[in-house]
Amino acid sequence: MRPLLRPPPSVVGLSFVVVAGLSLGLYLGLTRLSGFMGFPLERPETGRVYPEFFHLFPAFGAYLYAAMGVRGALATPAVFGVLGTLAVYFALRRLFGLGPALLGGLLLGGNAVQVWFARYPVSETVSQFLFFLALPFIGWFERPRPLPDSIATAVLPAGAAPAAAKGGAH
Repeated sequence: MRPLLRPPPSVVGLSFVVVAGLSLGLYLGLTRLSGFMGFPLERPETGRVYPEFFHLFPAFGAYLYAAMGVRGALATPAVFGVLGTLAVYFALRRLFGLGPALLGGLLLGGNAVQVWFARYPVSETVSQFLFFLALPFIGWFERPRPLPDSIATAVLPAGAAPAAAKGGAH
């Protein structure tokens, strides 16, 4: 669903900058980038860590470690906290419009639970990011389509459906 009143693009861009800036400031201002809480050791002698959450979270921690060192790896929860807040903002903007999305994003960005999970290295922020990122795409897939496109999508293999809908499949 699209909102009935569409704000000018400058307001949309400004609201994105405000939500992203405030969220990033809150998370990085309240996050201590020292310590390794949340990473249980299998054997302290070897330093081997066993995972307790999605593999995507430690993988991004490794990417940030390779790019920025230890500070990058320790910033992984804060990065996903900001991405999760922005995903909620965009999902709300798609469903309800700019005003409620901006209010929801600001309230979520200042919420103590959101800030806590953006400080603690667990995969809840990754789950929040992926879930709320999927909502606008689900809405996009559920939009009404003409009957021939629906039949082509249902009958043809996934790769051929878009080409057949445009008349490009042979």
